[in-house]
Amino acid sequence: MKWRIHEVKIEDYQHLSDEVLLQRSREIARKLTELLGLKWELEGLEREKVEKEMDQLDIEDMKIHAVLSAREDHLDTEHQY
Repeated sequence: MKWRIHEVKIEDYQHLSDEVLLQRSREIARKLTELLGLKWELEGLEREKVEKEMDQLDIEDMKIHAVLSAREDHLDTEHQY
């Protein structure tokens, strides 16, 4: 699956299973760790490119967790009645 970070909307994640979302979130965490180490070795435009990619990955991860949180809230609401 190709991830279109700049085009992704929360709705794009809603059909994916929790397992797939959590796997992608772990992939993002690994990538962010790699990029953070690389960021400090770079300067100028290369560093800006890495920072931009890190920002995009952060946004994608926030969207994933928003979907997971909404699902959890929905389940909590169902069990209250």
